[in-house]
Amino acid sequence: MHLLIHFSVLENLEQRVISNFGSLESQQDFQVPEFVLDDKLVFVKVHAPWEVLCTYAEIMHIKLPLKPNDLKTRSSAFGTLNWFTKVLSVDESIIKPEQEFFTAPFEKNRMNDFYIHDRDSFFNPATRSRIVYFILSRVKYQVMNNVNKFGINRLVNSGIYKAAFPLHDCKFRHMSEDPSCPNERYLLYREWAHPRSIYKKQPLDLIRKYYGEKIGIYFAWLGYYTKMLLLAAVVGVACFLYGYLNQDNCTWSKEVCHPDIGGKIIMCPQCDRLCPFWKLNITCESSKKLCIFDSFGTLIFAVFMGIWVTLFLEFWKRRQAELEYEWDTVELQQEEQPRPEYEAQCNHVVINEITQILLIIASVIGIIVYRLSVFIVFSAKLPKSLNGTDPIQKYLTPQTATSITASIISFIIIMILNTIYEKVAIMITNFVIQFGFVTLFVASFPLAPLLALVNNILEIRVDAWKLTTQFRRMVPEKAQDIGAWQPIMQGIAILAVVTNAMIIAFTSDMIPRLVYYWSFSIPPYGNHTDYTMEGYINNTLSYFNVADFKNKSKGNPYTGLGNHTTCRQVLLYLYRDFRYPPGHPQEYKHNIYYWHVIAAKLAFIIVMEHVIYSVKFFISYAIPDVSKSTKSKIKREKYLTQKLLHESHLKDMTKNMGVIAERMVEAVDNSFRPKLE
Repeated sequence: MHLLIHFSVLENLEQRVISNFGSLESQQDFQVPEFVLDDKLVFVKVHAPWEVLCTYAEIMHIKLPLKPNDLKTRSSAFGTLNWFTKVLSVDESIIKPEQEFFTAPFEKNRMNDFYIHDRDSFFNPATRSRIVYFILSRVKYQVMNNVNKFGINRLVNSGIYKAAFPLHDCKFRHMSEDPSCPNERYLLYREWAHPRSIYKKQPLDLIRKYYGEKIGIYFAWLGYYTKMLLLAAVVGVACFLYGYLNQDNCTWSKEVCHPDIGGKIIMCPQCDRLCPFWKLNITCESSKKLCIFDSFGTLIFAVFMGIWVTLFLEFWKRRQAELEYEWDTVELQQEEQPRPEYEAQCNHVVINEITQILLIIASVIGIIVYRLSVFIVFSAKLPKSLNGTDPIQKYLTPQTATSITASIISFIIIMILNTIYEKVAIMITNFVIQFGFVTLFVASFPLAPLLALVNNILEIRVDAWKLTTQFRRMVPEKAQDIGAWQPIMQGIAILAVVTNAMIIAFTSDMIPRLVYYWSFSIPPYGNHTDYTMEGYINNTLSYFNVADFKNKSKGNPYTGLGNHTTCRQVLLYLYRDFRYPPGHPQEYKHNIYYWHVIAAKLAFIIVMEHVIYSVKFFISYAIPDVSKSTKSKIKREKYLTQKLLHESHLKDMTKNMGVIAERMVEAVDNSFRPKLE
């Protein structure tokens, strides 16, 4: 680990460093360089010798190799595809596979029981850096007013030290000249961060060895999530193609585009006074595009994603359990040390949850008010400014203008807050947000998993490139799992079923179409002799008498559509309605079709939720969180650890008992031996 120090702050650099860290094992832990970089900045190299590493490995309960793993690895179930997996794997001639060991918490007095083949490789680089940082973060350097000041972090914050960080292994483009001591940074760059390795698997063991378990578990989760997205992307593309290929067979879209049906239906203005009357067939292109996403394939995909997310979480638990065993983090919670700042002082802080909830509610209300205000403004201004430009009016609507302005504002806010957000957010946060969008709203956009897949493939390599070539090497940290994000994703998985069911029920036209097809296309409500979708558009549009408009609400008369006494209420998108026509005893009240649709929507939500939840809970119960092979390895390791400790205790007892027996024999012999005068 290197420390960057401002030379101007220290009068006597070497004495100040040694006095600040006087409680270290030895002053030989520091190697002060003889050169000064620019008369203001110097480097101090902190090195931990073998004895210090052994001492603190015992204090930190670090698990180290006891014996090579003698359990056979199960062969892959896809043996016939070994040639394919070999192409995707890293080159084993460059990155050699890590040997597996049974491990146990290190004890200095039982050093002979551990597998110390080479002292230089017994502690991997991440463990060495973690031990050094552990020491530096707990060293006292000053006492003022009976208050101890300690830790490298405080010295960095006070400006005495500029930074403290582990060193990278050489330059990332240079191969090591000594084959027995490879440049791990070069190996990571070549087989992980380089663009030509984008199709290969990640060398997770080397990542963990070089950067620590926390970075390793991040890339392991991201890689597994990306691999599972491949299946979701394939199904999503298939559903999209199904809708795209069948858009020309969409009956209700044909009726909208037909000049004798949609071309003769006059629609009511979308705003007061300034908005004109319009013909339904101007939405022809929009209705065709809507057929792509609002199809039966979307329903199938929503059900599939509800099951997919459960499979992903369950299989990730199994993969995580394997990594916990391989990376010696099974009992991390009992082993990890509390932070030095917490050891010194524990401040109890209570966060007011009510205030946080009220802030969220206020933000949501503000967004709603903004969108309504912008919609009203554009509804009044756009028709007047675009008068006579029909092609533009088809695409530049008040809804479109509102969405565009909202997106621009969101983009500006994200760009402004990005610098602040990056400093406090964990890398995995962005992908959990992406995971939420992929699962919660996938019924709205089936191609979301495909876009997420492409993004993640690129993001993995970009992050790898930045860590390997651009960023300072981070202090390695232990991590057993992805932390609080696991229950968060489980909550998202449960909520995703409800949101997708409601999206299909309340924002798509699927349920009204099914109700019409099965109930209202045939007698007693319909005139057709067989089930059909013909007449659906006419059945779902309600009449409104223009004379019932208030004076201030009457539409723009200069529309070029001629005089008309009735219009149809807009039923597409957010303005769906099913009401009795003018002159009916219950005019403008909801008709029976409306109540059938509402009942069908509620029934659909209940049935879809219960079916998917039943399948989810069955899958969760059927798939164990830890595989049998991993359980066997954990049991074998515990047994071996207990056996070695027991044998060690027996040796000590035998040795001690032998000494005691010799002393007893000597005492008895002396008591019976004749005394010489």
